[in-house]
Amino acid sequence: MDRVDNWSCKIVEDVGSLAGSPFVWGDTDCCTLLRKMSRSMYGRDIFTGPSKYKTKTGALRGFKGIESIDALILDAGGIEIPAHIATDGDVAVAQEAHKGFQSVSVRVGSRWILSSEERDLVEVVKAIPDVNMKVYRF
Repeated sequence: MDRVDNWSCKIVEDVGSLAGSPFVWGDTDCCTLLRKMSRSMYGRDIFTGPSKYKTKTGALRGFKGIESIDALILDAGGIEIPAHIATDGDVAVAQEAHKGFQSVSVRVGSRWILSSEERDLVEVVKAIPDVNMKVYRF
């Protein structure tokens, strides 16, 4: 897949600009972060998962038949990489075992952008503390 010109700047503008926004299903949840990242990098949405939902139930309904977010990323051409080499546009998927679902973060500059329903916020963090995660590059 060919990336658009200035894709790393576009990620900072498009995904990074969400920092501080409230968490909203279908607008600023982790899957919409993936979609915004792919549009910034490739000029189009590369994911096959649900795209139109307004609630957690709607998102879960849209993922019916999709094994995991990892599978969605692999189907879109992502490859797993070691976490210590992550850079702009790389995606971390953490297994939230205590919640029974996965969460997604997008690398922007030296930080990670993550959407947290629990904290009702899209936030910027220096590191993702969950050791039970995989990192992917497109």
